[in-house]
Amino acid sequence: MSNQKKPVGAGVRRPASATLRAQTQRAKERRTRRRRATAVACCIVPLAGIGVLGKLLADRSADDPSVARAASGPVKVPAGAAPKDPTTISYGSARAKNTLDVYEDPRCPMCGILERSVGKEVRRLAEQGTVKVNYHFAVFIDRTAGGKGSRFAVSALGAAADQDLTCFQRLHEELFAHQPDETDDGFGNAGHLLDLAARVHGLRSPSFDAAVRDLRYLPWAESVGKQFQRSGPDGTPQMELNGQRLDVFNDRGEPLTPNELTQLVRERGA
Repeated sequence: MSNQKKPVGAGVRRPASATLRAQTQRAKERRTRRRRATAVACCIVPLAGIGVLGKLLADRSADDPSVARAASGPVKVPAGAAPKDPTTISYGSARAKNTLDVYEDPRCPMCGILERSVGKEVRRLAEQGTVKVNYHFAVFIDRTAGGKGSRFAVSALGAAADQDLTCFQRLHEELFAHQPDETDDGFGNAGHLLDLAARVHGLRSPSFDAAVRDLRYLPWAESVGKQFQRSGPDGTPQMELNGQRLDVFNDRGEPLTPNELTQLVRERGA
């Protein structure tokens, strides 16, 4: 570009330490971009291919008889489930003019990135009556990566939603705030889930603890996952505002920010 000003400091030799810091920062940014791109490839999985992947990648929990027995039990729907869709948990006023549908798998790393960026803003918008949030959970990473953490986490969320929707929302935040690596089935341990639940004021109780340990809501979690496969989007994470899909990551792999989400609700909301 003509008449371009010379950058401040141009031509001045930078100290070796400053150069090293700059190189280290650029390398760190490149690694972050690669991790995000890899996570996108792992999470945005066409659900039509899950059956094939499920055959190729064994579900390690299939060999656990106690889990199989719990999963095949009667479906107990949480009290906080949406009246018209028992596989969905709704948070916020039913009178809200806008509906925000959130699709996620508890083990999906990109879901974790998105939730840590806008999760609290979603809660704020719901609690001020701007939106009603419908949470739709997938559990396909248990089958693609092996394990049971997605289903156990959704089961624990069902136990929380049966007790109190505010507790559900806070546990939801804790799970994504302390999300293990996608290949680490940390959520497949009921004791670990209870440790995270202890961070939510008023959630832990003998009945809640028993529901988590006994996998009382595991059949419900299984039905939630099947519903996602039937009618959910192609992968996770995803958000829809009043039925209109939102771009939750930009071209650089950066998640939607709280301010951007609020602006979208203002521009596209009712």
